[in-house]
Amino acid sequence: MITEQNSGNDNNNVQVVIEEGATVASTARIELLSSSSNNVVEITIGNGTVFHPESSLIVIPKSEDNSTEGEEEKEAAPLTKSRVIIGENNLFEEECRVEIDLNLVDDDKTSDNDPIQIIGNYNVFSPRSRVTTGRIGTANSFQSASHITSPTIGQGFVAGPLVRWNENRKNGMNDVVMFLMDNGCGTTMSNGVVGGTVQMRSRVNGTERNMKELDALLPAVRNVVKKNFDLRV
Repeated sequence: MITEQNSGNDNNNVQVVIEEGATVASTARIELLSSSSNNVVEITIGNGTVFHPESSLIVIPKSEDNSTEGEEEKEAAPLTKSRVIIGENNLFEEECRVEIDLNLVDDDKTSDNDPIQIIGNYNVFSPRSRVTTGRIGTANSFQSASHITSPTIGQGFVAGPLVRWNENRKNGMNDVVMFLMDNGCGTTMSNGVVGGTVQMRSRVNGTERNMKELDALLPAVRNVVKKNFDLRV
């Protein structure tokens, strides 16, 4: 097990615990997004999880005190420490960005010393995908350049390439596939994505299928990262 302290600036305090068997490239960004030096987060990365170079995991802490007390009193406030867990056998690919907002987590453990699992096992975050949520379950696949925002994400979910989706329901998304259907007009939106509509269909045994697909891929991916890139040690 590897433990490292990372302070990107005076208001960023992150302790990363890398379990044996996890592979984390040295240029992967694992950060706390906070304007207060009183927020501290400990992030444990589970066995078998792989972070490619330039992948990003950003944790947003519980909202800070918005009272009108003096700045000196605020600075004297005790540290608020969150302990969070990234599960096993997840894959964070190049230029993905995963934002976990603890304000969306309905769980008192974020204010205690007990850790909370914010990402389950066997999730894939493909290149340039972006996910903003409070918690991610098991065996989800966010394919290239997909952008998903949801309070929670369940299991067996697939976001197809280029899909953009903002979901407000808190019951998560389970065993469904979202995909972009061409609108047939060939237009291109301002963000460079070809026009289309997001469609949804069920994915039978989605959790099991997603786990098997990633399980077959991970050994080769892990070897590529270890062989070609510097690792966090």
